[in-house]
Amino acid sequence: MAAVFGNRQQAQTNNTTNDSWKAQAFINLWVPTAGGKRHKLGSIALKDSKQFDAKLIKRLQEEGGLEGLMNVLEVDFQMADGHEVELGF
Repeated sequence: MAAVFGNRQQAQTNNTTNDSWKAQAFINLWVPTAGGKRHKLGSIALKDSKQFDAKLIKRLQEEGGLEGLMNVLEVDFQMADGHEVELGF
């Protein structure tokens, strides 16, 4: 009888999912292509469990939130090997 209980308990444990690793929102990064489409560079996962992320999610859901982020967003570029890359634009 103990084996049956153990199997039931194991089945209940397997059915309980741990979603703590899942993000609640994403900021996606895109660049336009020569063909007039866009190419996704990547995304930044935002989680409610992180205080800053939770505040950012809330702000981005408000009217003008994304535009506000774009006005203050700072972007930089660095090569992994530390070498500088000079561009013509």
